[in-house]
Amino acid sequence: MERSLAVLRVENIPNGPFETWGETGRTALSDANEAVHDLVRICMTFREAPQSKLLARCAEQSYAILAECWGNIIPWLKFLVSHAPLNTLSVGLVCTCAQLLQIVASGVDSNDYQQEVMCRLSTVDFVYYLLCKVDPMSGYRYVAPLSDGPGEPCMILRLVDLYLSTSVLSKAFISRFTCFNKSRRDAIIDSFILRAEEMVPSASSIDVVATMKNLVLIVHNCCRLVVASGNRVSRQHKRVLFRYTSVLSACSKKACENAVSDKNFWTLVADGVGILVRGATTPIVLGGVLQLLEGGIMSSVVDCAPHITRPGSQEHLLSLVPFLYPRNGVRAAADRGDFDFWLHPLPEGTPAMSTQSIVYGTYKKALSHAVSVAETETVSICSNIKHQFDRVTGIPLSNARICGRCHTVAYCSPQCQEEDWAACHSRECTELAKRYRENRNTRSWPSLHRKCDVLSILLGYANSSLPSPTDLRSVEPSIIDYSSMGPPKSPRLRFKPTSSLAIFNYFFDPYAIDKDTAVIEVHERMGLQSHFNPYAWWADEDECAPWLPRYQKFIDEVEQNGDTMVLIEGRFRVYKDLVLLAFALMKYAVDAGEGHKYQVVCSIFRTFS
Repeated sequence: MERSLAVLRVENIPNGPFETWGETGRTALSDANEAVHDLVRICMTFREAPQSKLLARCAEQSYAILAECWGNIIPWLKFLVSHAPLNTLSVGLVCTCAQLLQIVASGVDSNDYQQEVMCRLSTVDFVYYLLCKVDPMSGYRYVAPLSDGPGEPCMILRLVDLYLSTSVLSKAFISRFTCFNKSRRDAIIDSFILRAEEMVPSASSIDVVATMKNLVLIVHNCCRLVVASGNRVSRQHKRVLFRYTSVLSACSKKACENAVSDKNFWTLVADGVGILVRGATTPIVLGGVLQLLEGGIMSSVVDCAPHITRPGSQEHLLSLVPFLYPRNGVRAAADRGDFDFWLHPLPEGTPAMSTQSIVYGTYKKALSHAVSVAETETVSICSNIKHQFDRVTGIPLSNARICGRCHTVAYCSPQCQEEDWAACHSRECTELAKRYRENRNTRSWPSLHRKCDVLSILLGYANSSLPSPTDLRSVEPSIIDYSSMGPPKSPRLRFKPTSSLAIFNYFFDPYAIDKDTAVIEVHERMGLQSHFNPYAWWADEDECAPWLPRYQKFIDEVEQNGDTMVLIEGRFRVYKDLVLLAFALMKYAVDAGEGHKYQVVCSIFRTFS
């Protein structure tokens, strides 16, 4: 080790262009190359040899010496990587440099010296340098294959993954990322994306498993870095999830064309789907689900489902289901033809409880509602309970009159805004504005576009599935017994014993421990008396209080016009841990055309965790 460290001194680094080094410079490069290989062999011995007190003491002393000389080693490593393409002696040295860091980093939990050198600013900067460095000979980012054999991921990506999955290293790695200026952060995000886009076109049927391992590592670590650092994806990378999804879809399609049946490969595809959905449903990513659907994530689900047997992979494939309601995304997927598979029955002989059957059945049920969203035309977003349809039936979102204080209500016209202010909003606006200010930074306040998407799917459900209000009253109401929760808290809502509402529960959770909750529920008629439940009415009095007066007006309106109006409640996921509750009043027109008999009169929304 001492001989190797003597070679790797900063003053020994050749100066000037490669052509001017002469024999002395080339000898220094060759000696440094051999010295790095020696350090890898020494550190590998400490990690893999049978442990003993003597070996542990030797390792402790060796890493102490290594820590003292680390300031010389990192400049040499960067120099060798930057000059790797110019000299045949340095072929494979990028992999060796990454391997040295990976071996040292793997022992940070048990050795203070290893932890100290891997958390140094110079080391973290070198890891970012390795990640972003482009091979001038090929024009692509360096891919450092392991010596473990085919099918293993790139050593550089493994090193980044080790940094982000180890607690002490993660803090150093993420804090350094946040300290970079915007252009440097963008370059790092770009390097992840470009690595993914460079890998798939050149992948063959032989190395497709290794390509997918690399792709999953890239997507996982990029999402973890952006989310953990709290940095919103910049405008330059607003299509980052679309690009990742396109690569995943292309890779799975190539595997299907080559009849790849490797279970490990398809498990990785399912993992990739789950990672992308989790990334798309975090508050810092705008329009994430739309990007997934436009990028072809549905085709990856279709390709993957027949090959999956592991329950965890099944859950990853189903994780997209609760978010299949944005109209633009549904239309984009339909235009790609990604819904065609679900329009046909499964092949005969497919086991009923197989992953393919479960995924197929769940998506088919969800898409039966989602397709109605794509077909729904303009929907009324007006919040005025006395909204008149002859005034205006629907308006472009750009023309909606949103309350500038609370951002909770919107109106189709000045008349509706004035009427609702006098009837209701003047008494609720101040408290709702307070809630808006508390929630806007966490992006938990529903946008106007999301409200329209939700109303569209509720309207599509009403027109395709609900009978007339008169016929609906003859349906036996569903009963949910909440008596074990004790008497309702005040303030209580007033309603008749026979009053009811329709429920459309899109609150699907594929990861739920209780699998009974992992379904899409539809109740044509739910008695209000049994619907006093913790998600809508009274359980959290402080949380619900600002909305209760308007809820009450909805109930009064439908009770006074029972032959023409219905109440519909919908629950939809906004993010993984945030649910949007929509409460809509709809009017039934007997003389309207089939599929257009119900129209939205007004609506109110709130979110809960």
